[in-house]
Amino acid sequence: MKSKPLPFWFAWLAAGLLASGCSGELPQVTPTVMATVAVVEPPVVPQPLAVTKPPVATDVPVVVVTPVEAAPATALTWDATEQRRTVNTADEPVLFRFQMKNVSQLPVVIENVNTSCGCTTTETREMPFTLAPGASESLEVSMNVTGKYGTVTKSLLVQGSHATWTLLVTAELPPAADVDPVSGVSKGVAMSARSRGKNIGLAQADRQAVFQGDCARCHTDYAKEQFGRDLYLGACEICHDAEHRASMVPDLRVADESRDATYWREHITDGIEGTLMPSFAEEKGGILSDEQIESLVKYLVEHPLKPKTTSQ
Repeated sequence: MKSKPLPFWFAWLAAGLLASGCSGELPQVTPTVMATVAVVEPPVVPQPLAVTKPPVATDVPVVVVTPVEAAPATALTWDATEQRRTVNTADEPVLFRFQMKNVSQLPVVIENVNTSCGCTTTETREMPFTLAPGASESLEVSMNVTGKYGTVTKSLLVQGSHATWTLLVTAELPPAADVDPVSGVSKGVAMSARSRGKNIGLAQADRQAVFQGDCARCHTDYAKEQFGRDLYLGACEICHDAEHRASMVPDLRVADESRDATYWREHITDGIEGTLMPSFAEEKGGILSDEQIESLVKYLVEHPLKPKTTSQ
C-alpha cells in the first residue's frame, strides 16, 4: 500500500518539537507583573444648603403703640406734707389727717402707703385705688406713743404708679425729767398709771410679754447691742430703778441676801417664776446673748448697787 505524503503544517509542527529537544515540557513563560495604580478621588466639598426665606407679607397691618401719659408728682397736692401735735399724755394714740387732691387732667393711682415703723398706722380706701382728675381723698394716721417722751417723728411714703410723696408726723410729748445723761433712757415718767397698769397685767399673764408689742419698745429696743452699764440702764433700770416702779417689782438697791455672780446670772438668764421677772436669755425667749448676760453680771458684781439717798 502506498503511503500518502504528510501535510505541510504537520511537518512544520514536528520540526518545531525536535528543535526544542522533545522534552515534553512547555516553554517557560515569564509572567508580566501589573503595577497597582492608586486611584485618588477628589475630596467632596460640602455644598451650602439653600436657605429658603419666607415670603414677606405685604398685607400685615403695622400696629403703633402709643405710650400712656403718666401723671407727674405735681399732679397730686396735699393740704400739708408735715403735721405736728402736742399732747399731755402718752395714754392714747396721736391722730393726724392729711388731704390729697388730683389737680391734673390725668388719673393718679395710689398703690401703697408705707410707714417708718410699726407704731404708726394709716387708714384710707382699699389700695390700690385710682384718684380721678379733680377728686380728693383723706389719709388718716395714728401714732402709738405709749411709753414715749419728748419729740417723736415718723415718716410715711405714699407710693403712686409713677411718683411718690413723703409725709411727716410729729408728736410733742411731755419731757422726761429723769433721763440718764449717758444712755438717754427714761425711767418711765411719760407713762401714766393706767398704761403702766395695763402693761403689768400683760406681764403677769406671760412674763415674756415685756419683749412683745408695745412693751418691747422700752424693754427691747434700748437693750439692743448694749453691754455692761449701758445694758443695765436699758434693760434693768427702766423697771427696777424707775420713779414709778410697781410695788411688786423689787428694788435692786435694797438687798436681803447675798448677790454674787451666780445669783445675778441665774436670775437674769432664767427669770423668776410667779413674778414679772422674765427670762432674758435668747434660748429661753429673751433678748440677750450669753456675752451680753456675762457683761451685765460683771457690771453688777463690780459696781454693787447702793440704796438711794435723798440727794440722789
